[in-house]
Amino acid sequence: MDFCMNMNTKANRKKLVRALFIVPRQRLDLLPFYARLVATLHPCMSDVAEELCSMLRGDFRFHVRKKDQINIETKNKTVRFIGELTKFKMFTKNDTLHCLKMLLSDFSHHHIEMACTLLETCGRFLFRSPESHLRTSVLLEQMMRKKQAMHLDAWCVTMVENAYYYCNPPPAEKTVKKRVLLSKNMSGNFCTRTSLRLPLRRTGALPRGCWDPCCGWSFRRYSIGNGG
Repeated sequence: MDFCMNMNTKANRKKLVRALFIVPRQRLDLLPFYARLVATLHPCMSDVAEELCSMLRGDFRFHVRKKDQINIETKNKTVRFIGELTKFKMFTKNDTLHCLKMLLSDFSHHHIEMACTLLETCGRFLFRSPESHLRTSVLLEQMMRKKQAMHLDAWCVTMVENAYYYCNPPPAEKTVKKRVLLSKNMSGNFCTRTSLRLPLRRTGALPRGCWDPCCGWSFRRYSIGNGG
């Protein structure tokens, strides 16, 4: 509140954007909170979200075009930050889907992990949003076709499948709870001589030392139920 009321200057807003952008690559747990902070400040500081999204967009394009096989943590941090901002509607859905399309166009090496990270962050949000559902489903199917056509390692296949089913989980099977019906033999009103043969035979097979009040109660229960 103090920053919004007393320190809301253009220079300070740029410093804030820079501080948010250079979050350490090991502190991915901070990204959801940073995205929430940007969304909270958006009504009174809209340029913070615009500048941060512009910086992330440029950083993403830099990593995609460079095509190097280093700094995977930094790449994952960038796409995860984009995903978190997308869920707060600070990063537009069209731009996020365009980023995913760029990764799928060269679906190899680090681009596979970046695409899966992006989908695991905001893929379900994009898939279930009416305005982005169709494009997201098309890109997901394209990713699965590429997985089938390419000879990927086992860990890559697992990563792609996890990302796909996280966005589009299979329908859950309905579990029907079967009611356990009590046997008619357990109810005294349905006891007959035929139904009493087995329990009486088993009771009589017990050693004499096993007779206790429970056995007596059982015998009386069956006797009363049989009209005895």
